[in-house]
Formats: sequence, C-alpha cells, structure tokens
Amino acid sequence: ISSMPDTIGSCIALQEVNLAVNLLSAIPASFGKLVKLKVLLLDNNSLTSVPSEVLQGCAELCTLLLHGNPLTVEELRQVEGWQAFDERRKAKYGKQLQFGVMGSTSGFDEGADAERWSRF
Repeated sequence: ISSMPDTIGSCIALQEVNLAVNLLSAIPASFGKLVKLKVLLLDNNSLTSVPSEVLQGCAELCTLLLHGNPLTVEELRQVEGWQAFDERRKAKYGKQLQFGVMGSTSGFDEGADAERWSRF
C-alpha cells in the first residue's frame, strides 16, 4: 500500500489500524476524524511526518508506532497535539509501570526512533 484515501476519515468506528510494513509516505489528515481510534501502527513505512489532526482529533489514540520511518521522536514531539497524545500514552501504561508488569522492555517508548534512518 502506497497511499490511503481521504475517505478513511469516514470510517469513524475504527479502533485499530495496522498499516505497518508498507510504502506509505504520508498519512491523510482525515485520519484525525477517527475519534474512536486507539491504536495506529505505522512501523516500517516512509513517513516523514504525522499530521497534527491525527494527534488532536483522535482523542482516544494512545498507541502510535512509527519505528522504521525517516521520522525521529524529537520531530514527533514538535507536532501540535503531541502533549495531549503523550499524556494518553503514559496513562495507558501508568499502572503497568507502577507495578512493574510490563510484558517487554520495549513496550513503553515514544513510538518513533531516536535517530533518523533511511531505507536503501
């Protein structure tokens, strides 16, 4: 898959979207209309940004994975809406962290790689 149609925003009942390991270079801003979306898996694509509409509009989003994209966690932190998303993300894992019951050591991260990398 190399692109997603803007009409994806009409699928307002979606709670989880897995588009990992594709050829996506952009995510439509209409993803921000997915108000029930909780999980968005976008690992291993060619994404260089995430529309602010996604972080602001997806009020239930608490898992966003972007590893393996040419987008750093520092760049992700600059997107408008990151702070509210980050609070939801931390709340999801809060009890697990408090009681030390994380399933894996990589389970709680900010969703993107610390350093930029590119596909060959």
